[in-house]
Amino acid sequence: VGGDGGINVEVDGVNVNANPAIVVGDTITVRIEFTSNVNASDITVEVELEGDREDVSVETRAFDVEQGQRYVKSLRLDVPFDLKDTLSGDVTLNVDINGDGFRTEDSFTLRLQRAPFDASIKAVSVPQTVKAGELFPVDVVLKNLGYSNLDDLSVTASIPALGLERTAFFGDLV
Repeated sequence: VGGDGGINVEVDGVNVNANPAIVVGDTITVRIEFTSNVNASDITVEVELEGDREDVSVETRAFDVEQGQRYVKSLRLDVPFDLKDTLSGDVTLNVDINGDGFRTEDSFTLRLQRAPFDASIKAVSVPQTVKAGELFPVDVVLKNLGYSNLDDLSVTASIPALGLERTAFFGDLV
């Protein structure tokens, strides 16, 4: 694989050599375009985001290539939460085209950033049974995964089938 034009890799439409930034929690599209310089079977394209704490990867189904033909594969990856006390850091994007006795690999560095505002629902607890006409508690556990304070946060719980909806004020979430 390789040959005419080599391997072009884009992340969300931006060439990897243009230093694209990705955001924790997003889903990115990695587009790999290459020209085959061989006829080969059982080719797979794998992309992996390699972080400090967590790696994620996805792979295509096996396919065949013909010499001189151009191929494009697009894969979607969920960007893991890999930053704790910092606003940004680097992750490695590995691209591996493999099959039928050959392998082409390349790695790229991407900038990983935390979102400024990211309220994550960690748990919701409600009673298993309730009686008509009675109030019942809904416990919600939230965590701020962003780097900015969430001011004046509120949560709305609803049961659309019954036309019920209530909003509770949580205040500021650091």
